[in-house]
Amino acid sequence: MTYTVVFAANNSYIQHFSVALASLLHNNKRVPFAIYLLNEGLTPQNQQIIDHIIADFPVTFKNLIVDEQQFNNLHTGANHLSVQAFFRLFIPQLFPNEERVLYLDADLVVVDNIEPLFHIPFDDNYLLAVKDTFTAYTQEMKRKLQMSPQAEFLNSGVLMLNIPKWIADDLVGKIIDFAATHPQLIAYADQDSINAVIDTKAKILPLRYNIQFSLLDRLSQFTAAERQEAQQPCIVHYTGGYPYKPWFYACINPLKGLYYQYLQYTPFKNFKPAADYMGVLKYRWLRPIYQKIKPFIGK
Repeated sequence: MTYTVVFAANNSYIQHFSVALASLLHNNKRVPFAIYLLNEGLTPQNQQIIDHIIADFPVTFKNLIVDEQQFNNLHTGANHLSVQAFFRLFIPQLFPNEERVLYLDADLVVVDNIEPLFHIPFDDNYLLAVKDTFTAYTQEMKRKLQMSPQAEFLNSGVLMLNIPKWIADDLVGKIIDFAATHPQLIAYADQDSINAVIDTKAKILPLRYNIQFSLLDRLSQFTAAERQEAQQPCIVHYTGGYPYKPWFYACINPLKGLYYQYLQYTPFKNFKPAADYMGVLKYRWLRPIYQKIKPFIGK
């Protein structure tokens, strides 16, 4: 059995995709993946980089060119997001004969076996996903999007898609229509539209399948079981923009070292982020102090 995994990244993101790809392969060495990358076209040099990374593994790779102009009129929200975030919506159209497809963002590392994900039943849901752990944001977005109280707001960086159900219900059309008609509600590209349309029709995965910075940064606010999951990650997702991604000098993600661990399996192993001492001062030194005194400000 072959497992289909899809990423989306443009040429400027090839280093980070290479890290995600290397981490997937080195922690799933015998798993026969069919790996696809959605973008506007790879340069020959970047294709060679990918060929080198996958050479010793029982996987196939194919780049699929997507016409990003189809999404140019859609609002992406956060500054660190681009129109490529919408590319995952092409998956049902590109893989109509698949039962399930795993979508992974390119700003993550896989640190354990993900084969079990391909055997979790959908139970008539549209997808399997992890809840977004940025609680303040998710509660506000649920209210704005008028989602059901019992629905969990999902992070779209790791999605196992139930392809037949997406196609049968024209879910992509509904998601794009929502994004086009409600631009004022969009904060994180297609993630908000996916949540608004799917609402309760998602099966929630354990947090270990999408460990986000908002979980690591506020561990004490989560349950004992959730804190335990944070100690046993399967996929670490470097959510957010500056300074939360590991390729920034001032990065404050405690698991940034994993990025550099898998960077060693790529042609970018000598990469060093540009020095940013002001960022270090602001985010590594002053931010923790502010967080400690914040509850007492204004009292």
